Amino acid sequence: MISSQELRELKNRNLKRYKIIVWDQDGMSIYSIAKSLDMNRKDVRTILDRFNEYGSVEYDLRSVNKGKPLMLTESKLRVVEKIILENEPMNLEGIKEQIKEEMDLEVSRSTLSRALKNIGSFQIPTWTPFLTTQHKIDRLNYCKTHLEQKSTFRDVIFTDESQFYMNRNTKKVFVVTGQQGVHKQKFNPDYSIMVWGAICYEGTLHLQIVEGRMNHEDYIDILERCFNDALPSLKPRKKW
Repeated sequence: MISSQELRELKNRNLKRYKIIVWDQDGMSIYSIAKSLDMNRKDVRTILDRFNEYGSVEYDLRSVNKGKPLMLTESKLRVVEKIILENEPMNLEGIKEQIKEEMDLEVSRSTLSRALKNIGSFQIPTWTPFLTTQHKIDRLNYCKTHLEQKSTFRDVIFTDESQFYMNRNTKKVFVVTGQQGVHKQKFNPDYSIMVWGAICYEGTLHLQIVEGRMNHEDYIDILERCFNDALPSLKPRKKW
């Protein structure tokens, strides 16, 4: 049996390794830790991985002094994975709160972050429009119809408007390995600018900045004004 003195000596020899763990939990990068301790970054990563797996920096130390047990064992991590899959995509804080609510388990952000690396990764959601299955069918049928009619669209002016956001909430959410990527479907309320534009076979028409909300009267006004301004430069058509 190892004595208390020998155990203290063992811990002293591993002081550098424990510094790595503490500094990592404080948010220091692997590069900064390696530079401060004059170590190779690969060695620092190995020590962090060993600590994440065994709950200690040394296997021998773990065998003689198990110390604090792992907060998220393999079985608990499977429960966490199930919680993530059964709920809406969550960020780290959301997962932490859900674990506390459903498992009655208080886990630190650093411990949870390291444990989650084993089952997935954090991703920034891709913004996607609200398209239903019927919308997609209608659009496909529209394209097929015009292909069959060999439409050239030379007498058509296409218009559209778009909202450009000055900044968005890019907070990452956790995605389990193999899980389909996540999407956001809510417009961000931050500062934005709306523009209206038009194109036709002969080129582009005017680009219009829209101030405030656009109602049907504003839209009709933009159509009439921009079309009339562009008409002299377009080839004559019987009907647009």
